[in-house]
Amino acid sequence: MSTPTISQLVKSLEQDLVAVIADQYRQKLSVKLSYPKDLVHGDFTTNVALSLFSRLKGSEYRDESPLAVAQKLVIVLKEGLKEKKSGLSDSVIWIDRVSAEQPGFINFWLTNTYLHQLNSSISSGTDVGRYLSNNLRGKKVIVEFTDPNPFKEFHIGHLYSNIVGEAICRLQEAVGAQVKRACYQGDVGMHVAKSLWGMWQKKEQIAELSSQPLNKKAQLLGQAYALGASVYETDAGAKQAIQTINQIVYENLDLGQAASTPVEQNTELNPTEIMELYHLGRRWSLEYFAWLYNRLGMKFDYFFFESQVGREGVAIVKEYLTKGVFETSQGAIIFPGSKHGLHDRVFINSLGLPTYEAKELGLAPTKYAQYAYDRSIIITGNEIDEYFKVLLKAMSLTHPDLAEKTTHLSHGMVKLPEGKMSSRTGKVITGEWLMNQATEQMVDRLRSTRPELNAIKQAKIGSEIALGAIKYALLKSNIGGDVIFSFEQSLAFSGNSGPYLQYTAVRCMGVLRKATAALQLSSISILIDLLKDIKVDNDQLEAKTSYTSLDKELLRFIARYFDTVEMAAEKYAPHSLTEYLYELAQKLNYWYDKQKIIELESGQLTQSAQLKLSLALTAYQVLFHGLSILGINIPEEM
Repeated sequence: MSTPTISQLVKSLEQDLVAVIADQYRQKLSVKLSYPKDLVHGDFTTNVALSLFSRLKGSEYRDESPLAVAQKLVIVLKEGLKEKKSGLSDSVIWIDRVSAEQPGFINFWLTNTYLHQLNSSISSGTDVGRYLSNNLRGKKVIVEFTDPNPFKEFHIGHLYSNIVGEAICRLQEAVGAQVKRACYQGDVGMHVAKSLWGMWQKKEQIAELSSQPLNKKAQLLGQAYALGASVYETDAGAKQAIQTINQIVYENLDLGQAASTPVEQNTELNPTEIMELYHLGRRWSLEYFAWLYNRLGMKFDYFFFESQVGREGVAIVKEYLTKGVFETSQGAIIFPGSKHGLHDRVFINSLGLPTYEAKELGLAPTKYAQYAYDRSIIITGNEIDEYFKVLLKAMSLTHPDLAEKTTHLSHGMVKLPEGKMSSRTGKVITGEWLMNQATEQMVDRLRSTRPELNAIKQAKIGSEIALGAIKYALLKSNIGGDVIFSFEQSLAFSGNSGPYLQYTAVRCMGVLRKATAALQLSSISILIDLLKDIKVDNDQLEAKTSYTSLDKELLRFIARYFDTVEMAAEKYAPHSLTEYLYELAQKLNYWYDKQKIIELESGQLTQSAQLKLSLALTAYQVLFHGLSILGINIPEEM
């Protein structure tokens, strides 16, 4: 029979225990296997005997202690292991032993044969994903993330959302989902009007930027917004002009009722010129964002804009106003969130223009029309959690089917030790700055530690390490909390950092290169082909003569990888994958340091060396797969 995946094996063992409990105690009880914290307690464990003991109190099947219950169940399981039958599933052939331990745990150990077949399968080139459950096969998922607003700078909060969103996408894909990436951007609203006012003041500078790089244009847009945001709070005339600009944009894009007060005829603002600046700034922003996404190694499938969904949102609000979902208040249309234990929010303002809320309400059916999803995941900063509660409640009354399919995930803020940032004041820490700073520091380090590399290689490797460092640093914490980004810790080659994991993967490939040279082979691919042909007798494996205890411990931990990915996908928790990969890297480096890997006899690899090299390749494949999910590349050398 073929080797089952870990998930299949666990499910079968759980079903076996359910059957044994029903047979021995006449009880119907669900069983859940988990991983013990320490491998000394086995590969899987369950505390079902504790639950069963509690239920048996006062019955004819009661036992003296939870341990006695566990021991009785183990006797039946051991008989099944011994005979490979007794009504148990075929999965028992992959279990070496089972034991009962205080206060009532049942522990299982995998056979050496299973571990070897896992090692052989992965090292021989089988896709690591073959061992994942694919429990979302056929499901359509759309993930909306990043959502930078044109006319404003792409700050580190957007960078964080992008990195988290891409990791969530790849986790969903890893377990079989068909994933589409979406970006929703606010290209209308007061922030745009403030930027356009600032652009109006900087028209001469804008004309000079036509041939400048995209980041220079993005910087000017950020400065224009900061200028507009500042005068809006301090200058009544400028405030009136910005409000007028907002009306001009909405009216020209036909997004809502024109204001009752027309644009003043004596104003210096020319609607045609304003719209020319609008389209120019919007184009600059979107081109700059696309350049950043390419640098990050990702690509969106869909772009949605507030200007696109505004009309849909207005229509929904007006339709459900007549149905009592929305109410009028002081000339505006609101959702009475207070009636639902939330707070009231304006969806169409007194000028007849849709707010963020109305536009967001129009986004859901627009997305569904593009991609008929089973699940829509929306990733935002946690500062708008309360806003989303109101929005989802309103959606549950207008589009209950789409609300049911929607999951809102919120992440914390990214800060440097220096403190907060603000696009309103112009004190913005941009995503590009963070990437540039990390890259410059890493390239400087390579110049001193790897002077033999030419400048092109130093730049390429430095960029890969720096970007991996940033992604790992932002993903290793629970996405619900704030992150303080430290260059020193994030760029370190030791400790819980991206470069440490990249270094470990490069080290795995390094030992394979050393073996290739020792055997005088022309390429590492020839060595890998040789490792594919390793033949080990199963009896020899079970006699525990082929793998050392260190080899087996590493393999047993590798076996946990697949369940880790599945759990991370289910719980939208990239940080649990980073935790696993960090521990794997630690175990792998310990394994590497504590024993000799390459051993030759008569110019050929010993069987022990072959197994160790195949294990190094397996570990590399798992690290590569896991880091790829996190969006992190492995450099050729470090």
